[in-house]
Amino acid sequence: AHWVEGFEDDVDSYEYYTEDKYFQKKKVTDAKGNITEFDYGDRYGADGEKGNLLWVRDARYPVTGEQFEYEYNEFGQKTREINSNNIVTDYTYGDQWGNLTQVVQDPNGLDRITELVYDVAGRVISRTDPMGKTSTVDYNNLGQPLAAYFPEPDSETVTYTYGDNGRLGSVTDNRGTTAIAYETDCDRVASVTDPETGTVSYTYTRRGALESKTLPSGRSWTYHYNYSGVLAGDHVGALKDGDPNTFRDVLDDIKDADGRTAYCYDSCNAMEFFNYAYDQYDDPVSYC
Repeated sequence: AHWVEGFEDDVDSYEYYTEDKYFQKKKVTDAKGNITEFDYGDRYGADGEKGNLLWVRDARYPVTGEQFEYEYNEFGQKTREINSNNIVTDYTYGDQWGNLTQVVQDPNGLDRITELVYDVAGRVISRTDPMGKTSTVDYNNLGQPLAAYFPEPDSETVTYTYGDNGRLGSVTDNRGTTAIAYETDCDRVASVTDPETGTVSYTYTRRGALESKTLPSGRSWTYHYNYSGVLAGDHVGALKDGDPNTFRDVLDDIKDADGRTAYCYDSCNAMEFFNYAYDQYDDPVSYC
């Protein structure tokens, strides 16, 4: 059983299959008595179904008789899905490598077809959507994308550049170029410069934890830590099994650009409070 602290009377209960169906989840009953059931291929069934989900029935099943159903090929790849509205989606693995090459949604109705083409490394190099529009991607020898070409109406080309060590250096699209800079001799991002909004820069503690974030306006948010080395379940100041690698920065609070504490955390990195008031739409309306 599982429950949320403070709502101990609201219990979700779980049932599981035996080893024949690989101990997978059989039934979930929520606090209101609503039941969701699952079935799987057992170890004596067809090769492609063994351990795979065959159907799901939610709490409405006794009334509607509707469920999600799944079919698989001999390799365990999903070949068909039927949702609770009886809409079928078919999946085809049509190249010599067994990659997913076609998805057909509602073949007897809307017949929405998506087709994919792969290179020998299994990367998608072409995708044609149900409107017949094709997007393509070029890669370098390391498998990193160099350019992505998107069809009308945007007709956009997105290009990528990398440094000698393989780190992403820039992304260029219809808006312009976004540049990424790194700290010397490490992979920590020092700044991200957007062609429209400007530069956001970052600094870090000696142990690599985020220390500050400076916005394009020049105003900064700062992050404060204690250095107890505490980990979840450990005592303050302790190292797990004496291993110095378990010592880490524990976030205490985050201060906004005016130096006010916006968020505060306990020793387990759980948020204790945040000093903003929100309206009924969860939009911030004032600082408390």
